Amino acid sequence: LSPHNPGIVYVASQYVWRSLNRGATGSFQRISPDLSKADKSKLAESRKTNLQWATVYSFAESPKKPGLYWAGTDDGNVQLSTDFGATWTNITDQFYDKNGKPKVGPKGETIIKGDLIPYDRWVKRVVPSAFDENTCYLAYSGYRTHSEDKTWLYVTKDLGKTWTNISGGMNNPIFDVEEDPHNANVLYLGTDYGIFVTVDQGKTWTAFST
Repeated sequence: LSPHNPGIVYVASQYVWRSLNRGATGSFQRISPDLSKADKSKLAESRKTNLQWATVYSFAESPKKPGLYWAGTDDGNVQLSTDFGATWTNITDQFYDKNGKPKVGPKGETIIKGDLIPYDRWVKRVVPSAFDENTCYLAYSGYRTHSEDKTWLYVTKDLGKTWTNISGGMNNPIFDVEEDPHNANVLYLGTDYGIFVTVDQGKTWTAFST
């Protein structure tokens, strides 16, 4: 549901769909292109194993600004729309070339500012901040795609132009992340090994309980 209007409903496949009247039959309209990588070989493999692939797994509208949409796919794409879905920017493509290699300058020099987000891990959550429209938290998991336990958690404060790794060096596959509704410094992280909390926007993490 839209945080600005409970009559607006979003659902996602490889596309994002929107209903302006509570999801009534026939009211959903497609408001995005295919936001996934849509790798044909991976799609063929997913049909054999009955596992989803190339789908928008996480979608959220900014609680601060109507029509500011974030979407993350299970094949690694992070997408942003600032105009109610009329146009979309592939954030991942801003950091990687068509072969999935980090972009470099004409002399092979690093041109990426900030920390490099992953290319093909599963985007588990996109969480636009309720305190700042330019801020969004981004959580990945490599458990299914790369058989790894590494924690992947990032924050942007400039609408995806640069990212900061706030994973804390943990090795806990992420399932979910939430921003505290009253304190912008507090985040809750749900992982395969329990719940963790930070009170300093990810600089340090503590086990929430045993």
